[in-house]
Amino acid sequence: MNPGIPAYSREKLKRDEDFWWRPGRVYIPAWQFSGLIYSATVAINIRSVKTTATANDFIQGINSTGVTGLTFTVNADAVEHAMLLPYDIDLSYPIYFRVHCSGASGTSGSILWRVKYNAYVLNSTAMATPATALDFAIPSLTVPNPTTTWATSAEGRIYGGKIATNAEVLHLSVDSQTLTTITSIAMLGLEMRYTPQRLYYGSMIQEAKAPAFVASDNYLNT
Repeated sequence: MNPGIPAYSREKLKRDEDFWWRPGRVYIPAWQFSGLIYSATVAINIRSVKTTATANDFIQGINSTGVTGLTFTVNADAVEHAMLLPYDIDLSYPIYFRVHCSGASGTSGSILWRVKYNAYVLNSTAMATPATALDFAIPSLTVPNPTTTWATSAEGRIYGGKIATNAEVLHLSVDSQTLTTITSIAMLGLEMRYTPQRLYYGSMIQEAKAPAFVASDNYLNT
């Protein structure tokens, strides 16, 4: 740091309040969920540990695309994932989630994705099945055609201030509810969007807004 810079200016460079950050994003591909298990005793080897029925929740390719997804076939099929919270997450602002999916079978229909969570304090909180629902639930998704379309739900969210600032692990559950007309759908992954806090002190004066597209300067909800 240049010693000629006044002390008050050096201090301002440590604070987020003078910045408007773009949002942070984490994407967890379905095959990287920590809640998958290998079973040598059934034909469908890689599946969700939460599902005992061998026909449900298994990893498969999406047609001939080379992309894999986790197939959901009935209501309440579920898979879980545990992850460390990003170092730059600002827990005073909302955390948004949406589910990416594709490969529906049957005629056009809809699905309701449900996300639940637990937050753990290291060396303190006992692990358990995620039980806390999002404060704003993910709306029902009308599955687009063709069936290989990369589709995504609208966002659900956890309100700001709901997760303790000393929590470091986020345990997530994704399950399928209200499958209408469609008989199966493949979850491609789960996306998490958040407001970053990248400097030493404080928060931005407002949450990070999502651009219209990832590299766009157009912010629809400002």
